[in-house]
Amino acid sequence: MDARRVFCLICRQLYGPASTLLFRFVWLHKRGQARRLAQALQGLPQLGSLIRRLDVDTSSNPAAILVSALDVRDILLHTTGLITFIDNCSTYTNVGQHDAQYSAMMPGLSSRCRDTLRHVHVSSYPERKPWTALVEPFTLCPFLHTLEIDLSTNGAAVQSAAIAGLPLHFLELRLLEITLISTHDDAMNQVLSAVAGWSLPRLETMRLLGTIPSGPGILQIVAAHGARLLHLELGTLVSARDVVATNAPNLRKLTITVPKHADLTRAIPSSHLSLEEIDIHDTGATAASVYSTEMVHLIRHLNQTSFPRLRSIRVVLESSRLTQASTETHTLSLPLATAPSASWGEVPRHVNSSTKIHTLFDLPPPCVQQNWRN
Repeated sequence: MDARRVFCLICRQLYGPASTLLFRFVWLHKRGQARRLAQALQGLPQLGSLIRRLDVDTSSNPAAILVSALDVRDILLHTTGLITFIDNCSTYTNVGQHDAQYSAMMPGLSSRCRDTLRHVHVSSYPERKPWTALVEPFTLCPFLHTLEIDLSTNGAAVQSAAIAGLPLHFLELRLLEITLISTHDDAMNQVLSAVAGWSLPRLETMRLLGTIPSGPGILQIVAAHGARLLHLELGTLVSARDVVATNAPNLRKLTITVPKHADLTRAIPSSHLSLEEIDIHDTGATAASVYSTEMVHLIRHLNQTSFPRLRSIRVVLESSRLTQASTETHTLSLPLATAPSASWGEVPRHVNSSTKIHTLFDLPPPCVQQNWRN
């Protein structure tokens, strides 16, 4: 950012090309930045057409003051070619300023950037409107391929607002992410049931983050859209058997977070004909060594007939030490014998070298080898 700003000050000939690069990606992580940008666009409104990505995110600085919704409103009024808009619940909204609420700003944004918007991330705020008012305007954007909805920031607002009954249509959406909140199961089930009624003919990836509520919502949403899914990521859930087994027949990758002391053999489906990768995240583990026995049972549970295309299964253990305040992540990579180029105990190249790798087996145990032969 500093280098691009310097180029703008060298000479008039470089000001035009340099300003195009300077305003292409705008990250507002302080309240003062939003205020100055809003003032700059009021004086030079043509600069708004240069912004391609706008991130309103103060999460990197916990002490930062939230960005004023009035400034965000003024900035969005001048953007005409926005491709990515992300608000990570970093905006202070005044209930009395109705035109500065996100439910009021999104229709204008979707209209001005109708043909350019590709990626939108919205957060819930205490507004007296259905949560769908945040995303409904983007049904007019024919090229939107990523929609992320964070409901974890204000579950009470979602629960108190009425759920809109009309289904929404996102004809080109490829990725849908919904972050749920664990303290409002009834409201989250209503959200999942509502999304199950949406029209998403091109959906390939669905991420349901947070704690999956008990109830029919999870089954309804996966049953409605699972036939087209290639990647399904589920938040904290005891078992994905009933969710995935028959509702997502074309799934290639399954990611699931299991609670403490969960049975890993119950966390995954008993069989699946198209699954190639399984990632299991455990946030309640105490050490990688405790998984030696459980992983043996898990690998015994797998066989080539039930998972003919499975190439690898990975377990990520997030354990906190009693003597340290930090959290340590252990990654166990177990490429299965069906992968022609994989060997047991092989460390994937994409794993960061600073991450501690704990390999359970150098070779498959004899009992496992026998299972795969059969």
